[in-house]
Amino acid sequence: SLAEECSKGVINKADYDLLSALFSFGRFDDLVRSDITKSMKEKMEKGEHVKFFCSEFVTYCYNVACDAKKKPRFFNLPQNMITPSILYEQLKGSSEFTHVGILAPR
Repeated sequence: SLAEECSKGVINKADYDLLSALFSFGRFDDLVRSDITKSMKEKMEKGEHVKFFCSEFVTYCYNVACDAKKKPRFFNLPQNMITPSILYEQLKGSSEFTHVGILAPR
């Protein structure tokens, strides 16, 4: 499955990082790379530690899974530019997914 493809080798090499989330839109080194997903995957395969914020990690997972299955990626922006609202809109509008609802704050 897409989720299984994505999770291979990621669990011990990636962190959710609030500080990274705050600065993700300004990472110069990522702006000059053509494929952030590929770069981060290569770092993890070498045993290097990488940091993600929430929607960036979800986007990374989808990108890696799509690449592994030789399918086109769902997103046309670098993974560090995908906000939760972009993630929601892109996936909701895709025929690959079924929208089942949203979580409302209490």
